[in-house]
Amino acid sequence: MVIDTETRGDFPRIRAILDKYGDLPADFADASLVALCERLKTTAIASVDRDFTIYCTRDRNSFRNLFFEH
Repeated sequence: MVIDTETRGDFPRIRAILDKYGDLPADFADASLVALCERLKTTAIASVDRDFTIYCTRDRNSFRNLFFEH
């Protein structure tokens, strides 16, 4: 198991994501996941949030939610 310990460095990006999606139901957990994925350079996520399709990375890549793939 790997525990990510770099989240503290993600806080400025999390704040930017929350500001960007301020008119949507974005929350800290969603923004944290987006920031983590950007840092790890992945778009594959596992989230029970079906609305996660509204988010994209800084490079405008959409996420692939593994929970809802067919």
